[in-house]
Amino acid sequence: MKVYPKYKPSGIDSLSDIPSHWIFNYFKRFVFFQEGPGLRHWQFKENGIKVICVTNITENGIDFSSFTKYISEEEYLESYQHFTVKKGDLLLASSGASWGKVAEYESDEVVILNTSTIRLNSQKNKINRRFLRWLLSSNYINDQLSVLITGSCQPNFGPTHLSKLEIAIPESELDQQKIVNFLDYKTGQCDRFISNRQKQIELLNEQKAAIINKAVTKGINPNAKMKPSDIEWIGDIPEHWKVKRPASFGRFSKGSGISKSDLVENGVPVILYGDIYTKYNLIAEHIFNFISQELASNSKPIYKGDLLFTGSGETREDIGKCIVYNGETKAYAGGDLMIFRQKSNSSLFLAYSFSTNYAITKKAMNSRGDIIIHIYASALRDIYIPIPSLSEQQGIIDFIKKETSKIETLISKYQKQIELMQEYRTTLISQAVTGKIDVRDWKPPTK
Repeated sequence: MKVYPKYKPSGIDSLSDIPSHWIFNYFKRFVFFQEGPGLRHWQFKENGIKVICVTNITENGIDFSSFTKYISEEEYLESYQHFTVKKGDLLLASSGASWGKVAEYESDEVVILNTSTIRLNSQKNKINRRFLRWLLSSNYINDQLSVLITGSCQPNFGPTHLSKLEIAIPESELDQQKIVNFLDYKTGQCDRFISNRQKQIELLNEQKAAIINKAVTKGINPNAKMKPSDIEWIGDIPEHWKVKRPASFGRFSKGSGISKSDLVENGVPVILYGDIYTKYNLIAEHIFNFISQELASNSKPIYKGDLLFTGSGETREDIGKCIVYNGETKAYAGGDLMIFRQKSNSSLFLAYSFSTNYAITKKAMNSRGDIIIHIYASALRDIYIPIPSLSEQQGIIDFIKKETSKIETLISKYQKQIELMQEYRTTLISQAVTGKIDVRDWKPPTK
Protein backbone atom coordinates (compact mmCIF):
# COMPACT_ATOMS: atom_id res chain seq x y z
CA MET A 1 0.00 0.00 0.00
CA LYS A 2 1.13 3.56 -0.58
CA VAL A 3 2.70 5.80 2.05
CA TYR A 4 2.09 9.47 2.80
CA PRO A 5 3.93 11.90 0.48
CA LYS A 6 5.75 13.68 3.28
CA TYR A 7 6.83 12.77 6.83
CA LYS A 8 8.33 14.61 9.79
CA PRO A 9 10.06 13.49 13.01
CA SER A 10 7.46 12.65 15.65
CA GLY A 11 9.63 13.45 18.63
CA ILE A 12 8.49 10.11 20.06
CA ASP A 13 11.22 7.49 20.39
CA SER A 14 8.91 4.54 19.84
CA LEU A 15 7.15 6.01 16.80
CA SER A 16 9.85 7.46 14.49
CA ASP A 17 8.50 9.63 11.65
CA ILE A 18 4.84 10.54 11.19
CA PRO A 19 2.91 12.12 8.30
CA SER A 20 3.71 15.83 8.10
CA HIS A 21 0.12 16.94 8.77
CA TRP A 22 -0.33 14.76 11.89
CA ILE A 23 -0.04 16.15 15.43
CA PHE A 24 1.56 14.50 18.43
CA ASN A 25 1.35 14.94 22.17
CA TYR A 26 0.76 13.05 25.39
CA PHE A 27 -2.25 10.72 25.37
CA LYS A 28 -3.91 12.73 28.16
CA ARG A 29 -4.06 15.81 25.90
CA PHE A 30 -6.44 13.97 23.56
CA VAL A 31 -8.29 11.54 25.83
CA PHE A 32 -10.19 11.71 29.11
CA PHE A 33 -9.79 8.61 31.28
CA GLN A 34 -11.01 7.51 34.69
CA GLU A 35 -10.33 4.38 36.73
CA GLY A 36 -12.91 2.78 38.99
CA PRO A 37 -12.81 3.03 42.80
CA GLY A 38 -11.26 0.37 45.00
CA LEU A 39 -14.47 -1.30 46.09
CA ARG A 40 -14.22 -3.80 48.96
CA HIS A 41 -15.73 -7.28 48.92
CA TRP A 42 -18.11 -6.44 51.76
CA GLN A 43 -19.68 -3.68 49.62
CA PHE A 44 -20.91 -6.14 47.00
CA LYS A 45 -24.54 -7.25 47.08
CA GLU A 46 -26.55 -9.98 45.36
CA ASN A 47 -28.31 -7.40 43.19
CA GLY A 48 -28.50 -3.68 42.57
CA ILE A 49 -26.24 -1.49 40.40
CA LYS A 50 -23.91 -3.60 38.27
CA VAL A 51 -20.16 -3.22 38.75
CA ILE A 52 -18.07 -3.87 35.65
CA CYS A 53 -14.88 -5.92 36.11
CA VAL A 54 -11.96 -6.76 33.84
CA THR A 55 -13.45 -10.17 33.10
CA ASN A 56 -16.54 -8.49 31.61
CA ILE A 57 -14.40 -6.75 28.96
CA THR A 58 -13.82 -9.02 25.97
CA GLU A 59 -12.59 -8.64 22.40
CA ASN A 60 -16.20 -9.10 21.28
CA GLY A 61 -17.61 -6.36 23.52
CA ILE A 62 -19.02 -6.26 27.04
CA ASP A 63 -20.13 -9.66 28.32
CA PHE A 64 -23.28 -8.84 30.28
CA SER A 65 -23.88 -12.51 31.10
CA SER A 66 -20.73 -12.63 33.25
CA PHE A 67 -21.59 -9.79 35.67
CA THR A 68 -21.39 -11.05 39.27
CA LYS A 69 -20.82 -7.90 41.35
CA TYR A 70 -23.39 -5.30 42.43
CA ILE A 71 -23.61 -2.41 44.91
CA SER A 72 -26.79 -1.08 46.49
CA GLU A 73 -28.65 1.73 44.76
CA GLU A 74 -28.40 3.80 47.95
CA GLU A 75 -24.61 3.53 48.03
CA TYR A 76 -24.45 4.31 44.31
CA LEU A 77 -26.48 7.52 44.71
CA GLU A 78 -24.53 8.56 47.79
CA SER A 79 -20.95 7.89 46.71
CA TYR A 80 -20.40 6.43 43.23
CA GLN A 81 -22.50 8.24 40.61
CA HIS A 82 -19.41 9.92 39.16
CA PHE A 83 -18.05 6.45 38.27
CA THR A 84 -21.02 5.71 36.01
CA VAL A 85 -20.13 4.35 32.58
CA LYS A 86 -21.81 6.32 29.79
CA LYS A 87 -23.08 4.93 26.51
CA GLY A 88 -20.29 5.31 23.96
CA ASP A 89 -17.47 5.16 26.51
CA LEU A 90 -14.56 2.90 25.74
CA LEU A 91 -13.66 0.48 28.54
CA LEU A 92 -10.09 -0.70 29.01
CA ALA A 93 -9.05 -3.67 31.14
CA SER A 94 -5.92 -2.72 33.06
CA SER A 95 -5.05 -5.80 35.10
CA GLY A 96 -4.45 -9.54 34.90
CA ALA A 97 -4.66 -11.73 31.83
CA SER A 98 -7.23 -9.38 30.25
CA TRP A 99 -5.03 -6.29 30.40
CA GLY A 100 -5.14 -4.20 27.23
CA LYS A 101 -8.52 -5.47 26.06
CA VAL A 102 -10.83 -2.67 24.98
CA ALA A 103 -14.56 -2.60 24.25
CA GLU A 104 -17.22 0.03 23.63
CA TYR A 105 -20.10 0.35 26.10
CA GLU A 106 -23.21 0.36 23.93
CA SER A 107 -25.97 -0.06 26.54
CA ASP A 108 -28.21 2.38 28.40
CA GLU A 109 -28.07 0.24 31.54
CA VAL A 110 -26.47 1.90 34.56
CA VAL A 111 -23.16 0.30 35.55
CA ILE A 112 -20.16 1.65 37.45
CA LEU A 113 -16.45 1.06 37.13
CA ASN A 114 -14.46 -1.18 39.42
CA THR A 115 -10.77 -1.03 40.15
CA SER A 116 -8.67 -2.12 37.14
CA THR A 117 -11.35 -0.94 34.71
CA ILE A 118 -10.81 2.39 32.96
CA ARG A 119 -13.34 4.35 30.94
CA LEU A 120 -12.14 6.65 28.15
CA ASN A 121 -13.63 9.18 25.77
CA SER A 122 -12.43 12.03 23.61
CA GLN A 123 -11.01 15.12 25.32
CA LYS A 124 -13.04 17.98 23.78
CA ASN A 125 -13.71 15.93 20.62
CA LYS A 126 -10.05 15.97 19.58
CA ILE A 127 -10.08 12.32 18.58
CA ASN A 128 -12.64 10.13 16.82
CA ARG A 129 -13.93 7.49 19.28
CA ARG A 130 -13.60 4.69 16.72
CA PHE A 131 -10.08 5.86 15.84
CA LEU A 132 -9.24 5.82 19.55
CA ARG A 133 -10.53 2.26 19.82
CA TRP A 134 -8.33 1.12 16.94
CA LEU A 135 -5.39 2.98 18.45
CA LEU A 136 -5.87 1.26 21.81
CA SER A 137 -6.03 -2.10 20.00
CA SER A 138 -2.70 -1.52 18.25
CA ASN A 139 0.68 -2.99 19.08
CA TYR A 140 2.00 0.56 19.28
CA ILE A 141 -0.03 1.27 22.44
CA ASN A 142 0.40 -2.25 23.86
CA ASP A 143 4.18 -2.01 23.42
CA GLN A 144 4.28 1.26 25.37
CA LEU A 145 2.08 -0.17 28.13
CA SER A 146 4.20 -3.34 28.31
CA VAL A 147 7.14 -1.17 29.35
CA LEU A 148 5.10 0.82 31.86
CA ILE A 149 3.03 -1.90 33.56
CA THR A 150 3.93 -3.06 37.04
CA GLY A 151 3.64 -6.50 38.61
CA SER A 152 5.01 -9.82 37.34
CA CYS A 153 2.40 -12.40 38.33
CA GLN A 154 -0.45 -9.87 38.05
CA PRO A 155 0.44 -7.16 35.49
CA ASN A 156 -1.48 -3.91 35.87
CA PHE A 157 -1.46 -0.25 34.90
CA GLY A 158 -3.56 2.79 35.69
CA PRO A 159 -4.18 6.45 34.83
CA THR A 160 -0.62 7.36 35.86
CA HIS A 161 0.75 5.05 33.18
CA LEU A 162 -1.73 6.23 30.56
CA SER A 163 -0.62 9.82 31.24
CA LYS A 164 2.88 8.86 30.07
CA LEU A 165 1.72 7.48 26.72
CA GLU A 166 2.66 9.53 23.65
CA ILE A 167 0.58 9.37 20.49
CA ALA A 168 0.29 10.96 17.07
CA ILE A 169 -3.02 11.41 15.25
CA PRO A 170 -4.29 13.04 12.05
CA GLU A 171 -5.34 16.60 12.89
CA SER A 172 -8.27 16.29 10.51
CA GLU A 173 -11.25 14.34 11.87
CA LEU A 174 -12.08 13.44 8.26
CA ASP A 175 -8.69 11.72 7.93
CA GLN A 176 -9.30 9.90 11.21
CA GLN A 177 -12.66 8.70 9.91
CA LYS A 178 -11.08 7.46 6.67
CA ILE A 179 -8.68 5.33 8.69
CA VAL A 180 -11.62 4.02 10.73
CA ASN A 181 -13.57 3.14 7.56
CA PHE A 182 -10.53 1.33 6.14
CA LEU A 183 -9.88 -0.68 9.32
CA ASP A 184 -13.55 -1.51 9.87
CA TYR A 185 -13.76 -3.00 6.39
CA LYS A 186 -10.39 -4.75 6.28
CA THR A 187 -10.53 -6.23 9.80
CA GLY A 188 -14.09 -7.33 9.07
CA GLN A 189 -12.73 -9.38 6.16
CA CYS A 190 -10.03 -10.82 8.41
CA ASP A 191 -12.52 -11.64 11.18
CA ARG A 192 -14.87 -13.42 8.78
CA PHE A 193 -12.01 -15.51 7.43
CA ILE A 194 -10.83 -16.37 10.95
CA SER A 195 -14.38 -17.21 12.09
CA ASN A 196 -14.87 -19.49 9.09
CA ARG A 197 -11.64 -21.35 9.76
CA GLN A 198 -12.46 -21.67 13.48
CA LYS A 199 -15.82 -23.22 12.62
CA GLN A 200 -14.09 -25.65 10.27
CA ILE A 201 -11.61 -26.59 13.01
CA GLU A 202 -14.50 -27.10 15.42
CA LEU A 203 -16.20 -29.48 12.99
CA LEU A 204 -12.95 -31.36 12.39
CA ASN A 205 -12.40 -31.71 16.14
CA GLU A 206 -15.92 -33.08 16.49
CA GLN A 207 -15.16 -35.58 13.72
CA LYS A 208 -11.92 -36.55 15.45
CA ALA A 209 -13.67 -36.91 18.82
CA ALA A 210 -16.33 -39.15 17.28
CA ILE A 211 -13.64 -41.48 15.93
CA ILE A 212 -11.93 -41.67 19.34
CA ASN A 213 -15.20 -42.08 21.28
CA LYS A 214 -16.32 -44.99 19.14
CA ALA A 215 -12.92 -46.72 19.07
CA VAL A 216 -12.30 -46.68 22.85
CA THR A 217 -15.86 -47.66 23.82
CA LYS A 218 -16.94 -50.01 21.00
CA GLY A 219 -13.61 -51.27 19.67
CA ILE A 220 -12.62 -51.47 16.01
CA ASN A 221 -13.96 -54.95 15.18
CA PRO A 222 -17.44 -54.43 13.67
CA ASN A 223 -18.24 -58.14 14.15
CA ALA A 224 -17.43 -58.30 17.87
CA LYS A 225 -20.14 -59.67 20.14
CA MET A 226 -21.46 -57.00 22.48
CA LYS A 227 -22.75 -56.86 26.06
CA PRO A 228 -24.25 -54.13 28.26
CA SER A 229 -21.54 -51.99 29.87
CA ASP A 230 -23.83 -50.82 32.67
CA ILE A 231 -22.29 -47.39 32.13
CA GLU A 232 -24.73 -44.62 31.32
CA TRP A 233 -23.98 -42.84 28.01
CA ILE A 234 -21.81 -45.71 26.72
CA GLY A 235 -24.25 -48.56 26.21
CA ASP A 236 -22.94 -51.86 24.84
CA ILE A 237 -19.25 -52.74 24.73
CA PRO A 238 -17.41 -55.76 23.26
CA GLU A 239 -18.22 -58.92 25.22
CA HIS A 240 -14.63 -59.68 26.23
CA TRP A 241 -13.90 -56.17 27.57
CA LYS A 242 -13.91 -55.37 31.29
CA VAL A 243 -15.22 -52.28 33.03
CA LYS A 244 -12.81 -50.89 35.59
CA ARG A 245 -12.31 -47.83 37.69
CA PRO A 246 -8.79 -46.26 37.84
CA ALA A 247 -8.55 -46.86 41.59
CA SER A 248 -8.46 -50.61 40.88
CA PHE A 249 -5.28 -50.55 38.79
CA GLY A 250 -3.37 -47.38 39.66
CA ARG A 251 -2.74 -44.66 42.21
CA PHE A 252 -3.42 -40.92 42.26
CA SER A 253 -1.14 -38.33 43.84
CA LYS A 254 -0.94 -34.54 43.85
CA GLY A 255 1.55 -32.23 42.16
CA SER A 256 3.66 -29.78 44.14
CA GLY A 257 2.81 -26.14 44.76
CA ILE A 258 4.90 -24.86 41.86
CA SER A 259 3.65 -21.73 40.09
CA LYS A 260 4.74 -19.43 37.25
CA SER A 261 6.76 -17.31 39.65
CA ASP A 262 9.04 -20.32 40.31
CA LEU A 263 10.04 -20.77 36.65
CA VAL A 264 13.61 -20.24 35.48
CA GLU A 265 15.17 -20.12 32.00
CA ASN A 266 17.24 -23.28 32.45
CA GLY A 267 16.84 -26.09 34.91
CA VAL A 268 14.68 -29.14 35.54
CA PRO A 269 11.57 -29.65 33.33
CA VAL A 270 8.19 -28.95 34.91
CA ILE A 271 4.56 -29.06 33.74
CA LEU A 272 2.09 -26.54 35.20
CA TYR A 273 -1.65 -27.05 35.08
CA GLY A 274 -2.03 -24.06 32.74
CA ASP A 275 0.36 -25.69 30.27
CA ILE A 276 -2.04 -28.59 29.81
CA TYR A 277 -4.74 -26.17 28.62
CA THR A 278 -2.46 -24.14 26.36
CA LYS A 279 0.61 -26.12 25.31
CA TYR A 280 -0.25 -29.81 25.12
CA ASN A 281 -2.84 -31.90 23.35
CA LEU A 282 -3.05 -35.42 24.82
CA ILE A 283 0.72 -36.00 24.88
CA ALA A 284 3.50 -33.99 26.58
CA GLU A 285 6.89 -34.96 25.27
CA HIS A 286 8.92 -31.76 24.92
CA ILE A 287 8.69 -29.63 28.06
CA PHE A 288 8.57 -25.83 27.78
CA ASN A 289 9.07 -24.73 31.40
CA PHE A 290 11.79 -25.29 34.01
CA ILE A 291 12.43 -24.92 37.73
CA SER A 292 15.62 -24.85 39.77
CA GLN A 293 17.22 -28.07 40.93
CA GLU A 294 16.81 -26.87 44.51
CA LEU A 295 13.03 -26.51 44.13
CA ALA A 296 12.81 -29.83 42.27
CA SER A 297 14.42 -31.67 45.19
CA ASN A 298 11.31 -30.96 47.27
CA SER A 299 8.74 -31.38 44.47
CA LYS A 300 6.66 -34.19 43.03
CA PRO A 301 8.38 -36.07 40.16
CA ILE A 302 6.62 -37.53 37.13
CA TYR A 303 7.86 -40.26 34.81
CA LYS A 304 7.15 -41.51 31.31
CA GLY A 305 3.66 -42.98 31.16
CA ASP A 306 2.18 -40.93 34.00
CA LEU A 307 -1.23 -39.38 33.32
CA LEU A 308 -1.74 -35.78 34.40
CA PHE A 309 -5.14 -34.20 35.14
CA THR A 310 -5.89 -30.52 35.68
CA GLY A 311 -7.45 -29.91 39.07
CA SER A 312 -8.82 -26.44 38.34
CA GLY A 313 -10.09 -24.52 35.36
CA GLU A 314 -12.58 -21.98 34.06
CA THR A 315 -15.29 -24.28 32.70
CA ARG A 316 -16.80 -27.62 33.66
CA GLU A 317 -16.27 -28.87 30.10
CA ASP A 318 -12.49 -28.39 30.39
CA ILE A 319 -11.99 -29.52 33.99
CA GLY A 320 -9.83 -32.58 34.55
CA LYS A 321 -8.21 -32.38 31.12
CA CYS A 322 -5.93 -35.39 30.75
CA ILE A 323 -2.55 -35.81 29.03
CA VAL A 324 0.20 -38.42 29.05
CA TYR A 325 3.72 -37.45 30.01
CA ASN A 326 5.82 -39.21 27.38
CA GLY A 327 9.23 -37.66 28.03
CA GLU A 328 12.32 -39.79 28.53
CA THR A 329 13.64 -37.76 31.47
CA LYS A 330 12.20 -37.22 34.93
CA ALA A 331 10.10 -34.07 35.18
CA TYR A 332 7.96 -32.44 37.86
CA ALA A 333 4.29 -31.57 38.26
CA GLY A 334 3.08 -28.18 39.48
CA GLY A 335 0.21 -27.31 41.76
CA ASP A 336 -3.40 -28.08 40.80
CA LEU A 337 -2.25 -31.18 38.92
CA MET A 338 -3.18 -34.76 39.76
CA ILE A 339 -0.88 -37.60 38.75
CA PHE A 340 -2.13 -41.08 37.92
CA ARG A 341 0.49 -43.85 37.80
CA GLN A 342 -0.19 -47.40 36.65
CA LYS A 343 1.57 -50.21 34.77
CA SER A 344 -1.09 -52.62 33.52
CA ASN A 345 -2.55 -50.61 30.61
CA SER A 346 -1.46 -48.34 27.81
CA SER A 347 -1.31 -44.81 29.20
CA LEU A 348 -2.21 -43.38 25.82
CA PHE A 349 -5.31 -45.59 25.60
CA LEU A 350 -6.33 -44.39 29.06
CA ALA A 351 -5.78 -40.76 28.03
CA TYR A 352 -8.10 -41.33 25.05
CA SER A 353 -10.65 -42.92 27.39
CA PHE A 354 -10.51 -40.01 29.81
CA SER A 355 -11.09 -37.61 26.89
CA THR A 356 -14.32 -39.20 25.62
CA ASN A 357 -17.65 -37.40 25.81
CA TYR A 358 -18.68 -39.79 28.57
CA ALA A 359 -15.61 -39.03 30.73
CA ILE A 360 -15.91 -35.27 30.13
CA THR A 361 -19.55 -35.41 31.24
CA LYS A 362 -18.67 -37.38 34.40
CA LYS A 363 -15.86 -34.98 35.28
CA ALA A 364 -18.17 -31.99 34.79
CA MET A 365 -20.84 -33.56 37.00
CA ASN A 366 -18.32 -34.19 39.79
CA SER A 367 -16.64 -30.79 39.66
CA ARG A 368 -17.13 -28.05 42.24
CA GLY A 369 -17.15 -24.25 42.24
CA ASP A 370 -18.63 -21.41 40.19
CA ILE A 371 -16.00 -18.89 39.06
CA ILE A 372 -13.04 -21.29 39.40
CA ILE A 373 -13.97 -24.94 38.83
CA HIS A 374 -12.22 -27.70 40.79
CA ILE A 375 -12.12 -31.48 40.60
CA TYR A 376 -10.39 -33.89 42.95
CA ALA A 377 -8.78 -37.32 42.67
CA SER A 378 -11.66 -38.83 44.65
CA ALA A 379 -13.93 -38.04 41.69
CA LEU A 380 -11.52 -39.25 39.01
CA ARG A 381 -10.69 -42.55 40.68
CA ASP A 382 -14.32 -43.73 40.38
CA ILE A 383 -14.96 -42.96 36.69
CA TYR A 384 -15.60 -46.42 35.25
CA ILE A 385 -14.07 -47.02 31.82
CA PRO A 386 -14.15 -49.99 29.41
CA ILE A 387 -10.79 -51.80 29.18
CA PRO A 388 -9.75 -54.33 26.47
CA SER A 389 -6.57 -56.43 26.48
CA LEU A 390 -3.24 -54.64 26.21
CA SER A 391 -2.71 -55.85 22.62
CA GLU A 392 -6.17 -54.62 21.62
CA GLN A 393 -5.48 -51.27 23.27
CA GLN A 394 -2.43 -50.87 21.03
CA GLY A 395 -4.47 -51.84 17.97
CA ILE A 396 -7.05 -49.18 18.85
CA ILE A 397 -4.30 -46.59 19.31
CA ASP A 398 -2.85 -47.40 15.88
CA PHE A 399 -6.33 -47.17 14.34
CA ILE A 400 -7.03 -43.79 15.95
CA LYS A 401 -3.69 -42.37 14.81
CA LYS A 402 -4.29 -43.54 11.23
CA GLU A 403 -7.89 -42.31 11.07
CA THR A 404 -7.19 -38.92 12.64
CA SER A 405 -3.84 -38.08 10.98
CA LYS A 406 -5.43 -36.38 7.95
CA ILE A 407 -7.81 -34.49 10.22
CA GLU A 408 -4.94 -33.27 12.40
CA THR A 409 -2.98 -32.18 9.31
CA LEU A 410 -5.95 -30.14 8.12
CA ILE A 411 -6.49 -28.66 11.59
CA SER A 412 -2.82 -27.66 11.73
CA LYS A 413 -3.10 -26.05 8.30
CA TYR A 414 -6.17 -24.03 9.31
CA GLN A 415 -4.59 -22.98 12.61
CA LYS A 416 -1.54 -21.68 10.72
CA GLN A 417 -3.82 -19.75 8.37
CA ILE A 418 -5.58 -18.20 11.38
CA GLU A 419 -2.23 -17.20 12.93
CA LEU A 420 -1.08 -15.58 9.69
CA MET A 421 -4.37 -13.73 9.29
CA GLN A 422 -4.22 -12.50 12.90
CA GLU A 423 -0.65 -11.27 12.32
CA TYR A 424 -1.75 -9.50 9.12
CA ARG A 425 -4.70 -7.92 10.97
CA THR A 426 -2.48 -6.72 13.82
CA THR A 427 0.09 -5.27 11.41
CA LEU A 428 -2.61 -3.53 9.37
CA ILE A 429 -4.04 -1.81 12.46
CA SER A 430 -0.65 -0.60 13.66
CA GLN A 431 0.40 0.64 10.23
CA ALA A 432 -2.85 2.56 9.72
CA VAL A 433 -3.05 4.26 13.15
CA THR A 434 0.64 5.23 13.16
CA GLY A 435 0.66 6.67 9.63
CA LYS A 436 2.85 4.05 7.99
CA ILE A 437 0.27 3.61 5.21
CA ASP A 438 -1.88 6.26 3.51
CA VAL A 439 -5.50 5.14 3.18
CA ARG A 440 -7.11 8.51 2.48
CA ASP A 441 -7.94 7.54 -1.09
CA TRP A 442 -9.07 4.02 -0.23
CA LYS A 443 -12.64 3.09 -1.06
CA PRO A 444 -14.42 -0.20 -0.41
CA PRO A 445 -14.91 -2.27 -3.55
CA THR A 446 -18.28 -1.87 -5.21
CA LYS A 447 -20.54 -4.91 -5.28
